[in-house]
Amino acid sequence: MSPIPAKRLLVSCGALCLAWLGGCAAMPDTSPWPAMSALPESEPVTQRLTFHHGGKTQQLLGILRHDARSLTLVVLSPQGQRLLTLDVDDEQAHFLADAAFEPPFSADWLASRLIWSLWPEPSLTAAFAGTPWRLEQEGTTRDVSYRGTPVVRIERHPHCLSIDDRQGRYRLQIERLQTATLGKASANGDSPNKDASNNNVEGSCPTP
Repeated sequence: MSPIPAKRLLVSCGALCLAWLGGCAAMPDTSPWPAMSALPESEPVTQRLTFHHGGKTQQLLGILRHDARSLTLVVLSPQGQRLLTLDVDDEQAHFLADAAFEPPFSADWLASRLIWSLWPEPSLTAAFAGTPWRLEQEGTTRDVSYRGTPVVRIERHPHCLSIDDRQGRYRLQIERLQTATLGKASANGDSPNKDASNNNVEGSCPTP
């Protein structure tokens, strides 16, 4: 499969970002977050990111890695073209200068969604203490709210993670790919030719 033309790729990414942004202005960009060390270290993981919004679906790739000091998410096109890199530490979240477009949402906003999904419940509850943010967890389902208003519902399934953003009105499904070849190459700044459709996922997400 040939790479997506640059103009088409940027238009597509811009539309996706606007979908993310819808409704975000009503909430603060970020919640307090726990220390990076509260999450066990992990090698880079390659994931398929499927966005559902307004009856449309778009797939991208994500390379996620974290250690005791930082969390990094590299967002790629299905062909492996680097689009955006988020870096988070105990003090701040920021986008690296390698972005293929100017995201209309803040790094803090994106970092919060990741942290709400990944960090242990006790760490998040402690970080939210004394603030308007609340976390409720029942089984494998998490609900995050701000001043009593639902913000995000996160559901863990056997083979995927589903993030239902009540403010942005989108659903994100994250499936882990069995192969880490693309993730290692892209995280190192290489340009892999392998398409996302050629990478097997460990299991399927429920149909939204």
